[in-house]
Amino acid sequence: GGGGGGGAASLADLMPRNDISGQITSGLIGELADKQWKVRGEALTRITEIIAAAKFITPALGDLPSALKGRLADSNKNLVVTTLNILASVATAMGAAVKKFLPIYGGAMVHVLGDAKPQVRVAAVACLNVYCQEVKLNAFLEGGYITTGLATENPNLRGELLVWLEQKLSEAGSVCSEIKEVVVPLYACLEDRSGDVRKKAQLVVPALIGHIGIEYMLKATGKLKGSSKTVVVTLLEKHRGASAPPAAAAAAASAGAAASGKSSAKSGTTGAKGSSKTATTKKAPTSSTSSARAAPAASSSSAAGGDDDGPPLTSHGGKEARMRDEKNNKTLKWNFTAPRGEHLDQLKDQLTPCVSKKQFAEMFHADFKHHIIALDALIKVVTPDTSGTAAQQDETVATLDLLLRWISLRFFDTNTSVLLKALDYLACVFKMLSQLNHHLSEYEASAFIPYLVQKVGDAKDSVRKAVRGLFQLVCDVYPASKMYVYIVDGTQSKNSRQRIECLEEITCLVERHTLNVCQPSVPKAVSALSSHISDRDNSVRSAALNALVGVYAQLEEAAFWKYIGTVSEKERSLLEERIKRSGRKPAGATAPAAAAAA
Repeated sequence: GGGGGGGAASLADLMPRNDISGQITSGLIGELADKQWKVRGEALTRITEIIAAAKFITPALGDLPSALKGRLADSNKNLVVTTLNILASVATAMGAAVKKFLPIYGGAMVHVLGDAKPQVRVAAVACLNVYCQEVKLNAFLEGGYITTGLATENPNLRGELLVWLEQKLSEAGSVCSEIKEVVVPLYACLEDRSGDVRKKAQLVVPALIGHIGIEYMLKATGKLKGSSKTVVVTLLEKHRGASAPPAAAAAAASAGAAASGKSSAKSGTTGAKGSSKTATTKKAPTSSTSSARAAPAASSSSAAGGDDDGPPLTSHGGKEARMRDEKNNKTLKWNFTAPRGEHLDQLKDQLTPCVSKKQFAEMFHADFKHHIIALDALIKVVTPDTSGTAAQQDETVATLDLLLRWISLRFFDTNTSVLLKALDYLACVFKMLSQLNHHLSEYEASAFIPYLVQKVGDAKDSVRKAVRGLFQLVCDVYPASKMYVYIVDGTQSKNSRQRIECLEEITCLVERHTLNVCQPSVPKAVSALSSHISDRDNSVRSAALNALVGVYAQLEEAAFWKYIGTVSEKERSLLEERIKRSGRKPAGATAPAAAAAA
């Protein structure tokens, strides 16, 4: 923030600083670029230890800044987070002198805000907060990093950067003239295809007007085309008179930022999550987002009120209308690499009339412990009582599409307790659906199964086993042939664990449901499976061979090899050896049904 940093900076300047350049050896720099991620990780750990031991450091870092910039683009996202934490600790340990390194990695730090993984973006925001504390916002404006970031057509990057910029502009007392360069890319963000980006860009407009005035911003609309210009000018005119932000508000924001910055610096990534959530609440208010924003407080107040004993689900309808709205593109499709703010806002809007106030507060609380409370409540109402009936089975079915969407968000959380509890809930739900003879619709399945398939590649064995068990339960209420399509998509993942598990599941599907499960046809399914025999991972190759052995036992031999198509001599010999070892025989005259299915 503003005024409070001066004394702290001057005090830090009086502290003796340690030269760590001797410890940043060429060997250590080389390890940072090693092909093995474990070696790179160990090198980053050593650098973390060196900086922590030195506490206050001089700007003598040798080739370390450039080497750390390279790790911001590391394929291993955990190492990217570690690198961001190191860069933040460098800024804290060096103070204002760290500004000299921004031309090296400042742009790369901002670019990380566009990462698909939320935890990486959270770490990037925390890192930028620390730098802004040490070198102020002007350093980022002068370097052009914000302008370049906003000009990049990446909704994650634009969204995170806009929230961060709006917060920093509100806190800043005065800024350099380069702030004017932000105007044009901001106008581009106001027309972004993402509604979330447009919403966040609108929030930056009054903060920017407060620093450069509305007249300059109106003049800058001259280069916009007709309809675009009309939209932007109308928005600007709405904020006429906001040319100077209230001093009291600016002071309050500055004080809040200082406290937030200290918390982030102390707690690293954990602190960053708090900072990010505070920033992201500065959205255009809607009824649901207002409720969600008050969720932490609401949970405690609701618990004390009469709503405590009420059922968690309150709605019996609306699913057909939601399905129709999505089909007609009136609402966002639940389809993403990582959930965005606009998806969350939409889900909050849709769930508001369907769940109790207390349940809503628990479901959208910032603390994962409240998610467990929410899941326990949902499990309770789908667990059969002594009469064999679940308390809220009708309400669960009526709200199933939204509940499955909320569960899919939990798959992006990092807390294992929440994840396992969510998987327990799903097991209860699908058993109940099977008993009710309720079939999962395509609308419900398409927004949930792809994310379930992703979790079968989880690092924890307990999670993978639970997901595999759910695959079988899903097939009780959803066609196995359609499930097969999602599983095959999962074999294309970059995650080798996911490829292995999906190939093993294909083996099980074929065993349980015969070749009729194979989509879009048996020949194409066999050809797709054979492509995995050449996988670099030995376990993936083995799983693919086992799946093909299962297919072989249900096909005539000539048809099997015809469908395999052209493979290398080595791959064919591997497959022949696996078939021989299995002892299984191809289908022949004794299995006409299987041959007909081909």
